[in-house]
Amino acid sequence: AMGSLWTLLCLLLLSSSLGEQIDLSDATIVVGCEINRRIETSIHMLIDEVEKRSHLRLHWETSDSYNNEGGSIIWIGKKDRPITTPMEAEGFNLYVLTNNSAPVVMIEGFSDRGVLYGVGKLLRELHMDFQQSYKAPMKREISIDSTIKILNSVPAYQIRGQMFSYRGLSNSYDGWSIPQVIAFIRDMAVWGANQIEMVSPDGVDSPNFRMSQSEMIIRVSEILMDYDVNMSIWYPTGKVDGIEWGAVFKDMPKLDSVFVPSGDPGGLEPRDFFNFVESKVEIIRKFHPACQIWISHQLWNATQLDVFYDILTKESPRWLTGVVYGPHARDDIKTTRDRVPAKFPIRLYPDLGHGEFSS
Repeated sequence: AMGSLWTLLCLLLLSSSLGEQIDLSDATIVVGCEINRRIETSIHMLIDEVEKRSHLRLHWETSDSYNNEGGSIIWIGKKDRPITTPMEAEGFNLYVLTNNSAPVVMIEGFSDRGVLYGVGKLLRELHMDFQQSYKAPMKREISIDSTIKILNSVPAYQIRGQMFSYRGLSNSYDGWSIPQVIAFIRDMAVWGANQIEMVSPDGVDSPNFRMSQSEMIIRVSEILMDYDVNMSIWYPTGKVDGIEWGAVFKDMPKLDSVFVPSGDPGGLEPRDFFNFVESKVEIIRKFHPACQIWISHQLWNATQLDVFYDILTKESPRWLTGVVYGPHARDDIKTTRDRVPAKFPIRLYPDLGHGEFSS
């Protein structure tokens, strides 16, 4: 009895903290900014993901202003504001106007990418459901809390990524189709990711492949163009029989960063490693001039790390963007930050995906 009473009390407290639910089942999406491939991708992401969960497909139109006399509206637009950091450009406002004849849900992105994340946050806040029985027509529902008010939402971190390991060592990614890849990218974008990092072709085949590794890398690069999400590639120094290092770069429409690990795999001494990466910069930036170059200090001993830090400090390579802190690094993150010159940012690369057992 006490357990039931406690459950009831929790439900009452939860319901009291929620505002009135606004019905958006008949809402029209009105787009008030210039349409380009990135904005249109965000619109279709909203429509598709709502339909999956509610069996309702929303209509969209463009207009410089909204007239909500005909029903509720989801307004998608951009808001001009001073941008001083890259993170601010990825921000948005999300709130509800209720002082009209019908409610208006406002999404104001601070850039095209801000619109993407504003739409993603809306999807996370919507209540979507459908119910079907033999005795009654299907019930479809889309609603949102009337009190939602998210202003100046800006990411805390400049890089927020996820690796997509399309290779023979995987037991899931390697069997994905393009629609599944798009669903993965959408899921990451809805939760604020701004980078997808793929692994380089390693020549190891999988019976599950729908296409070759190079073909998948190119397709993902094309998809990320539409979503305005950064494309990165993890590219070790080792040779792969029959595959020239970086050969896939020329066919990728988008490449924002290349990460070359010193270890796992690796094996070069620090001086040889720096020379190797520098020799590949021309190959990378021939096709992608603004591409960032990142390196790690994985699997080096104390003596090798001293050489690594010494090169960074004394030579300060102009081609280098920053340092990646990854698995098997001898120094902790604080020591690494203290010894790497401040001009080089440090990117975290946590190894969370090596699950040996699951049930």
